[in-house]
Amino acid sequence: MTFFPNYPDTSAANLEAIQNMGVEVIQPPLFSDLRAYLKEYGSEYSLVILSRADIAAQHLSVVRYYAPQAKVVFDTVDLHFLREERQVKLSGSAEQTKRAERRRRQELTLVKLADLTLVVSPLEKAILEAQVPGCTIQVLPTIQGLTLRNCPGFDDRTDLLFIGGFDHPPNVDAVLHFVSKVFPHIQDKIPGIVFHVIGSNTPACIFDLAGPGIRVHGRIPDVEPLFDRCRLSVAPLRYGAGVKGKVNQSMALGVPVVATSIAAEGMHLEHEHNILIADEPEEFANEVVRLWNDPELWNNLVGNGYKNIQMHFSTAAAQAKIDQLLAWAGLNAGTQEEREANPNDRPSLAFIEPS
Repeated sequence: MTFFPNYPDTSAANLEAIQNMGVEVIQPPLFSDLRAYLKEYGSEYSLVILSRADIAAQHLSVVRYYAPQAKVVFDTVDLHFLREERQVKLSGSAEQTKRAERRRRQELTLVKLADLTLVVSPLEKAILEAQVPGCTIQVLPTIQGLTLRNCPGFDDRTDLLFIGGFDHPPNVDAVLHFVSKVFPHIQDKIPGIVFHVIGSNTPACIFDLAGPGIRVHGRIPDVEPLFDRCRLSVAPLRYGAGVKGKVNQSMALGVPVVATSIAAEGMHLEHEHNILIADEPEEFANEVVRLWNDPELWNNLVGNGYKNIQMHFSTAAAQAKIDQLLAWAGLNAGTQEEREANPNDRPSLAFIEPS
């Protein structure tokens, strides 16, 4: 497998971690331009995955020209046009409306041009199949790691948290909305509760929220200790698309979630079974308070949330779908014994994405 990072300022630590997994990373000074690299090595690849719409739009024609034998997969990560159209409903911006329309045309064109398109949920698969009949769409959910660990119980936890990268606009909007419209209702009913905000690239408008009952941490390299002290997490997204990593990460770490309908969609989640779902500010606050005070409900959501990750988002759950994808492209990993006997006899895969 080869990884070509789209941006030259990709973290050296991240690239090293990828290399340590046995993936060849193409980077300067050997090659800084994908066209130059594929011009020399494009004939070696059986499968090329282009991740996210802007990356696919930038490179698809180059891949087709220099690697004509390769199957080309467009990995949506999430349907950007769906997220942007939902943002327009909140903002009413004419400029955002035009941008969302351009994004829709871009993504649907990429679906038509690619040999196969990956989406992360059955919901987004159904949307694309309706918009682009006859195209090949496959669901490959975001994979969430699971580890066996001893987690504190209900009585040993306080506080609540939000986690999300703030270079993603829906996360900025979600925290601002939660603090202004939802959290005051919670503070009225749970005096002394503390809301923790975790996320990389935290803007000033989020840091400015820090004060009584609100702690803004920015990026934390190891989030598990903070998850272990919090009784629940919130995902108050008002717009978005795809599978929400913040929801799955919380469930994988044994922390139940109160989420909006958009934050929970496409993830096989059911209200009061493995998550609590509410959309209106006061309703959302009431669900947080209810979960905060109900150990039986808390334990049920923790157990069922973890099972949902195991069933739909674990490495084991994704393995069969990845094998199908590789077989479709003519790639057969073979057995461990076959790989060791023929270390140089293997087809190749290129994975191109933003950092």
